[in-house]
Amino acid sequence: MSERSEASGEQSPTSLGRIESSRAGVVESFVDESGLGTVKDETGRTFAFHCTSISDGSRTIAVGTPVEFVVAAGLKGQFEARRIVRR
Repeated sequence: MSERSEASGEQSPTSLGRIESSRAGVVESFVDESGLGTVKDETGRTFAFHCTSISDGSRTIAVGTPVEFVVAAGLKGQFEARRIVRR
């Protein structure tokens, strides 16, 4: 049985795998003006992120950049990418 968040209907971190585990993916989109972007993991799931989640301190990242990241629950109950590291 899959665990789901009541607020968003998304799967919980336990059903996604260990929240501390690193995932590989690619930057799917990024908007410099807002600092918001998305990454797609190897299974095809897409996660939003803010530029403050880029680990090297830069505030921009190119679409298509291969990255590693962790998934964590965001403020609105949705899962997001954090600790983004370029591969």
